[in-house]
Amino acid sequence: SCSQVCIKAVEPGNRNRRRNTSILLRHVTPSRTSNILIDAGKFFYHSALEWFPAFGLREIDAVIITHSHADAIGGLDCLRDWTNNVQPSIPIYVAPRDYEVMKMTHHYLVDTSTVIPGAAVSTLQFNIMEEEPFTVQDLEV
Repeated sequence: SCSQVCIKAVEPGNRNRRRNTSILLRHVTPSRTSNILIDAGKFFYHSALEWFPAFGLREIDAVIITHSHADAIGGLDCLRDWTNNVQPSIPIYVAPRDYEVMKMTHHYLVDTSTVIPGAAVSTLQFNIMEEEPFTVQDLEV
């Protein structure tokens, strides 16, 4: 039998509702506030529709990809709603091995020359990062 948490997890708006793991870090410095998204899984868009308005979030200043499974990159295509309506592009920070996977799974986002003219796709700027500390929006990661 399912626990009470499982039962509650199917209710819209319930805190136990499960989607793919992701976090939006709001980094505040004296000169600016940056919104850094860590992973954009296949249910990212649903979470953004729920939580971005609730916290007054609009722009995504950077995305850090932790790995190349669907739970971390399945929602990258949904970033087109930001790059087509809110901001011109979004920088993506990704390790070399995961970028190689993304060149196969999300080839139309990595190489936009293959996109059919007029198609709405995310405009992403890929930054290949070695697996050591790196800086994103003045934040060492």
